Amino acid sequence: MIGRLPATLLVPGLLLHAVARTAAADDVPDGVYAEAAQIYGVPESLLRAVADVESGGHMNSGPTRDGRWGPMGLVAGRTLERAADRTGFDVQLVTTDVRANVLGGAAALAELAAASGSLQETLFRWAGFDMPTASWEYSAEVIA
Repeated sequence: MIGRLPATLLVPGLLLHAVARTAAADDVPDGVYAEAAQIYGVPESLLRAVADVESGGHMNSGPTRDGRWGPMGLVAGRTLERAADRTGFDVQLVTTDVRANVLGGAAALAELAAASGSLQETLFRWAGFDMPTASWEYSAEVIA
């Protein structure tokens, strides 16, 4: 697994503990994770960890087989529309532009975090799998 260091940040009343991962080669331009972290209060390390698990940080030309878009793995009917709504970007931009996708993912994560009691619960809700065990495993993988 990628190297890690502890990191914490307050997200609207929720103290998140995330892991700082070393930068890997991905499609996200320098500074975009930091920009999203600054704007939405989600740790940069958490954004990188989600993107790493979702897509390896890569922008896809269309949805994945399970309907996830971009580095943040935004899903229609759940996180995709929330990301567009919270950023003011249209859905098409969030699915085709790397920066809009990461900013949207950060906005959606911040909203979920504000309504969750823990980082694990936030990630469980983000994953949204039909089987709760799969969502908990996803949460553990992002945090690892």
